[in-house]
Order: sequence, then C-alpha cells, then structure tokens
Amino acid sequence: KAPQLIFENYEDISFQTPDNLKLTGWLLKPKNESDKIVIFVPGLRGNRTDEGYGTVGISQELIAQGYNVLLYDTRAHGDSEGKRFTLGDKEANDVLGAVDFVKNKGFSPGKIGLIGNSSGGISILMAIDKISDVGALIIDSAAARFGPIIGDRLWHESHIPFFFDPTIFFFAKTFFEADFNAITPIDKLKLAKNRKILYL
Repeated sequence: KAPQLIFENYEDISFQTPDNLKLTGWLLKPKNESDKIVIFVPGLRGNRTDEGYGTVGISQELIAQGYNVLLYDTRAHGDSEGKRFTLGDKEANDVLGAVDFVKNKGFSPGKIGLIGNSSGGISILMAIDKISDVGALIIDSAAARFGPIIGDRLWHESHIPFFFDPTIFFFAKTFFEADFNAITPIDKLKLAKNRKILYL
C-alpha cells in the first residue's frame, strides 16, 4: 500500500550502511513534534511493513502515543540495495546505519528504541556492542544460535540429514557470505552485560 493510505505524516528516507549499501524506508511522525523514535527491524523476507508481524498496526499505535517510527527495508529486500541476505549477520550493519540516521536527524541516543522481529532481533543483538548508548531494546523470537536452527529446518522441511550440515554451511559461507555458525547472538550478549532487554 502507498504510505499515505496508512499514515498521515511520513517522509521517504534513505541511509547508508557501514558496508556502503543504500537502504530505503519511511520516517513516520506523530501530529505533535516528538523527540522519541522507535526503529523497526523486520524479519526474514519481511520488508518495511513486515505484514506477518503486524508492524503497520503497532506503528500506528506508537504514533498515536507520540512516537516517531522508522520503517526500512533491510538489504536485498524491498527497495533497498543488496544482492543477498545473511539472516542477521551482515544485517547488523543495517541496524547501525538506521541508528546513525536517526541520530543525525537529531534524536538523542537514549530516546531511540528498537524492535526486532525474528532475524531482525538477531540483527539487533549482533550489533548490540556498537549501540550501547541507545534506549529500549525489544527482541521478539530471536534465536540464541542460528546454526542449529538451520540444521533442524533442513531436516524437518527437506529431510536433509544433519551430517550434511557442515558441507552446506561451508558452501553458504564461501559462495553466499552467510556464516551460519557465526550468527550467535547469545555470545554477543556477553559484550552488553548491563543492558536491559525485553524478550518476547
């Protein structure tokens, strides 16, 4: 849907990631000027509206409560640049780009919140040591370690035995730059011991 059919006050935006991709999205604004903002980080195959998560409805509620909202397409999704997704690994750079963008818009770090759905939550956690100054973090349905989940899904959905996992992971890393064994948000939390995080 066109954003004007969903939100009264919006701005088309774009920003660069630290690894130099251009991502696009919307900056949604409440009727009255506000110094608070929430960044949504969508899950796998979810663009800026992440319909399966209900991002539009949640955004409308936040706007009604006086929050600005940033919705964006992660790399290789929607209108953003990028040839492939990495299930939260490289997407950590997308989170850093979004946070830098809203800081440059004048939002103070403590007034910036992030909500991450599934692999979007992984993306936030993979960047957590580099966003230590931001405010609230809400992580919904993120994996502690991604490798075991991929192996489990390969078996249950495609009946590929677990002993093929190392070979599949090797080719994914070599040819698609997706290192499933490196996507370990639980280990990243050791770098942010004093963070308060709401897990769903």
